[in-house]
Amino acid sequence: MYQSESRRSKLAYAIILTPFLFARAEQGVSSLGPGLEIPITYSLAGKQVPVWTGGGLVAIENNGGVPALVAFGKEGRAVFSTSFSVPESSSTWIWSYARGKDGMLALCGSAWAADGRGAPFLAWVSPDGVNAQIAQVGLYNPKNIVVAPDGTFWTVGREIIDGKESPPGVDRNGYVIRHFDREGKPLKGYIPRSEIMDPIRFALTRSYLVSSQDRVGWYSYGDSEVGEYIEVTYTGAVTRYPLPEFYRNNPRAHITGVAMTETGQVFVVLAPAQSPPRPSYLYTLDRGARQWRVVSTPPSLNTGKPIGLHGADGIDLVFQLFSPPRIALYRTKSE
Repeated sequence: MYQSESRRSKLAYAIILTPFLFARAEQGVSSLGPGLEIPITYSLAGKQVPVWTGGGLVAIENNGGVPALVAFGKEGRAVFSTSFSVPESSSTWIWSYARGKDGMLALCGSAWAADGRGAPFLAWVSPDGVNAQIAQVGLYNPKNIVVAPDGTFWTVGREIIDGKESPPGVDRNGYVIRHFDREGKPLKGYIPRSEIMDPIRFALTRSYLVSSQDRVGWYSYGDSEVGEYIEVTYTGAVTRYPLPEFYRNNPRAHITGVAMTETGQVFVVLAPAQSPPRPSYLYTLDRGARQWRVVSTPPSLNTGKPIGLHGADGIDLVFQLFSPPRIALYRTKSE
């Protein structure tokens, strides 16, 4: 077992949460209730955007060196603060991270030695931020990760060598969605790489993996092909959906977040690729109709300015509002 270096965070967070009084969402979502702002004194300038996962906010700094991660719970206090690096590496990049129900933090990324040799990895850090375990994943490079309710890991990635898919040994039919047990051992895979035509769909800004109580969902889009949204239930059923019609008139639309609530409703925020920035639109998937529908948002979100989607907390969506910068929770409301 590897030891990760614990440290006290120098970041100042103040998270304040109070109960909501809205009805629980079940099948359909047509609107959001009023928001609850969460004052957080954290500058996003030059940093990877934080993620709301496992009931709290997780932020990362110094990615590409010795990454430092800090997690805050709903009470506003730090759950843990730790540095993480792969032994004998000179540089560690964490591509994606997610927390489990027990506070365990799962990571996927790549590490490089001083001579330029690199290798992908899957790792998980104990809830207190002290102990870390690392698993090798061969040529498979996971770029997105989520933690299922049973504590197992789901990832999205592809096999590459030195950043390329052409060298001998790379399996072009290797599965892109993979399931690992709690010890990092592979269990099963889904969706052969050969079915994904545009490799840019694996880029961090184009690929989003989300999860709920009974499934994971991969939302990805490209240039030469629009992309798609793919769901895999924990029993292994695969369903594929088209992306929102929004892309037809806005082929280079910006995506500022994807989230799935604990009950399985999935949401995406899209904005036209225009300058100056245009309003963002919130969509949710109607699985029965196989269509994405616009969700009515309250005035505090419908300001004509961009918004970001950090994740979901139960049936609440966590948004980043940029003018002025702040984070707020909004409860989904049933039709």
